[in-house]
This record gives sequence, C-alpha cells and structure tokens, in this order.
Amino acid sequence: MSDRFAKLLQNKTFVIPAAIVAVLIIFSGTVVGLKLTNGFGFGPADKSKANGNVATKRVKKDDAAVLELEMVNEDTTINPGDKIDVSNGLEEGDITCESSDPEIAIVDEDCVVTGIKNGTVRIIRNDPNGDQDIDDVDVVVDDVPEPDNGGGSASKVIIDDISIDGDGTMELGATQKLAVAISPEDATNKSIGWQSSNTAIATVNSNGLVTAKSVGSVTITAKATDGSGTNGEIEISVVKTTSASATTYDPLNLYMDPNGVDTRDGLSEQSAVKTLAAVQSKLVALSTNPAYIIKNINVIIKEGTYTGQSIEWYFVNKGYSITFRAREDGKLPKFIGDAGNAYTWFILKYGGGDSNISFRYIWVENYFVAMSLNGGANYTPTEAEVKIDSGKNTSYYQYSPKKDQIYNSGNKLYGMYFYNIGDKYTKPNPTKASWAVLNISNSRNNRIENSHFVNAGNVIAGASSPLHAIYLAHIATNNEILNNEFKNITGDPIRYRNGANNNSVHDNRFTNTGGAGYITEWRCAAIKNCSTVVWSSYITTEALSINNADVANSKLGLYAP
Repeated sequence: MSDRFAKLLQNKTFVIPAAIVAVLIIFSGTVVGLKLTNGFGFGPADKSKANGNVATKRVKKDDAAVLELEMVNEDTTINPGDKIDVSNGLEEGDITCESSDPEIAIVDEDCVVTGIKNGTVRIIRNDPNGDQDIDDVDVVVDDVPEPDNGGGSASKVIIDDISIDGDGTMELGATQKLAVAISPEDATNKSIGWQSSNTAIATVNSNGLVTAKSVGSVTITAKATDGSGTNGEIEISVVKTTSASATTYDPLNLYMDPNGVDTRDGLSEQSAVKTLAAVQSKLVALSTNPAYIIKNINVIIKEGTYTGQSIEWYFVNKGYSITFRAREDGKLPKFIGDAGNAYTWFILKYGGGDSNISFRYIWVENYFVAMSLNGGANYTPTEAEVKIDSGKNTSYYQYSPKKDQIYNSGNKLYGMYFYNIGDKYTKPNPTKASWAVLNISNSRNNRIENSHFVNAGNVIAGASSPLHAIYLAHIATNNEILNNEFKNITGDPIRYRNGANNNSVHDNRFTNTGGAGYITEWRCAAIKNCSTVVWSSYITTEALSINNADVANSKLGLYAP
C-alpha cells in the first residue's frame, strides 16, 4: 500500500455499499482502522459506538453557543427546529453539503441541518478534494404542528414576524453574530434556521454567525421552523478594506512564461510565473490585500508550450475585466494536454452574474474538453440536481429559478485555436466519450469570434461518440457565435439543449462536419419525459444566416428531434 493511500485511509471516512455487511482491510499485516455503523461506513477506528443512525456526537463551538449535535450518516427523521450534523466527521474544506429544498430543511457550511417544515429533503454531500465518495442523506422533517391560534386547548402560538438586527456592511474576512426579534413573544417554537443566498460571498452557520468570504452583496434569511413559513431577511454588503495609501492597478498585468517560476510575483516579464494556478493564487492574494486596489486585469502569456495544465477558475473581479492573451497577436502560446492526463484546460466555476473574462490568441490541444463556461458556484447546484432527479420522471436539465440566479456572463473568445480535442486524441483506452470542445452551460451574453475548431472526435462507438464543437445547454442564452471555422468535427458543430434560447450564429465556415446538421437542438421533450417543462424559442431558420459559407462535406441545416 502506498504511503499516500495509507495516509488517506487514516484521515478519511469512506462509504461502502449497504450490501457489504463487514469489511476487514489488511495491508502488509496491518489492520487499517475499521468502523461499522448502520450506514456501513468505515474510516479511522475510534471508541465511539453506533446507535441507530447516530455514529457519534461532535461538539461545535462559536462565539454564541456550544452545540452537542447528533452526527447522522444515513436517512433519518427529525422534528422542525431540530439540528443534526451530517458532516461525516469531516471539517469544512473536506466536505460540502447542500439541501435539495431549503424550504423544508437548510444546511450550513459545517453541514449542520436544521428542519424547517414538513417534508422530505435530500442533503447532497460531496468531497471537493475528490478523495472519496460520500453518500447523500435523505432527511424527513415531521411532526410539524398545524397552525391553530383559535384558543383551543391544543392551540400552538406560531411566529408571525421575524426581524434581524446586524450590520449591513462587513469587511472581507470579518464575522458577526446576527440577532433576531420574534413576534409574538409567546410563540411556542422560537427555533430559527439560517440561510445565505450566496455562500461564495458570505456563509452563515446554524447560530446566525456570518462570515464574509468575498466582495459582493448577499441576503441572509432567518426562517421560522414552526411551519408558519415566516422569514426575516437582512442584506449585507461585503467590502474590501483599503488603506489610504493603497496602490491602484488599472490594469494589473501578470506575466506567464513556459520557463517561469510560480514562486515569483508575476508582475513583470522577468518575474513571470509558469501556471494558471499560480496566476489565480496571486490574484486572490492581491485583491484581498488592503494595500492594493485592483481594477482591470491582463494575464500576458509568452509564446511557447505549456504542458498538462488544467485550471478550475473561480476568481472574478466584479465590475472589471480579466483578459488572458498572447504576448503578441499571431504568436500563440500553446497549452498541450499531458497524454490525456489533463481533462479540461480551463473551467470557469463561477455563478455570480457578470464574469467578464476574455481569451485572445491562445492554442489549446489534446484535451478531453478544451473549455467549460459553467454557471453555478462550484458546480454544486448542477450536481445536486443530477442526484436529486436521478431515476425520476423529470430531467435535471429543466429550468429552475435557482439555476437562473447562478449564471455567469459577458465572456469573450477571440482568435482561439482548438485542435485535436476529445478522447480520440487524449486517451489510449477511453471509457467515456467527450461531448464538447467548448461547453457553455447556464452562461449567457458570451461572444465566440474568429476562432478555430479543428479535429474533434472520440473513439468510443455508439450514440454517445459524436463530439460537438460548441455545446450550449441549460439556459445558455443570448450568446453570439460568428466568423469561426469548424473543421473535421464528428458531431454537430453547434448543439443547443434545454432552454439555450436567443443565440445568434452567423458568418461561420463549416467543413467536413455535422452528424445531423451543423446547428442542432436536442430538446428535453424528445429525449425524456419532461412534460412539466415548456421550452421557448426553439432554433429557427434565422439562425442559419445566408452568410454561413464553405459547407463542403457537411450536413446542412437545422435538426431538432
């Protein structure tokens, strides 16, 4: 057993299928810590004993209270106002939790669940580090008393008003404890659940302790747990504190070089860094430093080859732009996948509105997927909906107000060159087919112009094999695709799916491409039973501008099954 795996087993808790009754893991004569519960989990051995679905108890502390919470690791039932810990014994950063329906139960950044009202909710649990699979937990909230203020002997006094007292402005990194006033004072159940509208900006725990995470505005909601549906809200603006002598950068230039060193500051060609990860790290540090005011940003990339880089990009400078560009137009820096080990070159993981990130004259080659512009902070909403709707009658791609609130927008690609994308070029023995060169999901008002999509394909046979150049899905709206080249694309060069409406496609060139057509729509109603979904603005003939030219060996026209 490798040292890395041994360390992993010593510090993590794993979930194994319920069908496995007992497991004993022995490596080199050593028994690795084993712990069995009704949830069939194993991890570091300890002296706690399982009792029902409670594996142990953990004491949580903050500046307001000490909580001793039941640690639940399987499906359970709680009363409204009850709090349970579903963290699997992991700390923040090693697990993320999300409620499928915050109207029934909410969950904070410590994975503490608070029951709100009658119903069943799924708590989606994920390991952001990718070290382990953690089963979700279904929580039934039950025994909510029916509101009855008629004065009878069984009458319960429900909450009819909640007001929140706290500061409306917080500095980055600060914390504050919110106070609530409940009316009437003799309400039977005064328990409150807390929720943040955007945990990327500020989190709130189960005791109303708010932590400012990034600059922006957020709504903190206090929810009654007595079945009344009464809520209170406070708007909080998170601001960066700057000193009177702060240095302003407009623009701030950061430099990359194939021979750069990531420990350098990146502020000049002579002190260039090598990786996109280093660029993001330095931007985060500079933007949170009160000695600097950062406005527009340029990432200037020297020509040459950058091998095996893959970045999950979450940094956005609200109100300003970020541009990744070649040092000189026409001299394209090349990002080359490392023999298939680099999955996607650039993934935008941001769901807070305008992101305003541009890419100019960059070559991307030998990746499974070249780029992905995805709405939804940290992908959580999308992944949650996938799990929640799995096996049900509806598609997780359907429109929801939550999705509409977590889009990104205003991104631009110009003069990009995408070459040899898909598992045909990256995996000698693929088990999964790629679906797109450029994936655009819940991202809007983007512009893809004067770029080249050349050689995109998979080697897996069957219906899943065709690979599309640009895949617009899940409310990817008002995007413009113009003056691009599409050549040797095994799938349909431009594919719409599920609410990808009001997009403009014109003055493009198509050569030897298109499985069903060079603009196609795969809409929900034709693929799954999505009778609850009504899609608007299907692709029309206007999408095929008469200026779309050079269509040799391509299937022409629209196709919408």
